[in-house]
Amino acid sequence: MLKWLLLLIGGIVLGSCNQKTKQVEQTATPPTASTSKPKLVYRPTGPDPAVYDLLPVSGDTLIAVKWHGGLAVTTDAGKHWKGLHDQRKKPDFLYIKYLTIDQHHVLWGLDSWPGIHEPAYSRLAHSTDFGETWTRQ
Repeated sequence: MLKWLLLLIGGIVLGSCNQKTKQVEQTATPPTASTSKPKLVYRPTGPDPAVYDLLPVSGDTLIAVKWHGGLAVTTDAGKHWKGLHDQRKKPDFLYIKYLTIDQHHVLWGLDSWPGIHEPAYSRLAHSTDFGETWTRQ
């Protein structure tokens, strides 16, 4: 039984490190008399929920910079989230990695790439309306 529990915990830890574009939910079924290992079942649950950056703005308001582009905003401490600029095919799609807010309540976003097989770049964007619209530099 202990061996089965360790296999289950190890599978969950390995499954949580998945870097693919689809998140995978992993469940285990208990071993039967004919097998000594649990059977692992993988089920896709949607796009990757990972974030590059999380910016606490004030009170219960947070802004998350999504890994695959766009933002997610909550004003109730994470109970409900609103996606912004996260539709890749739309002209307002926003891809940034780091986000900050200054003393004038202007949001600043930075995207950069050091260049490996393609040229290096840095892009700066700012928003004066809490992320609804962005000006790119």
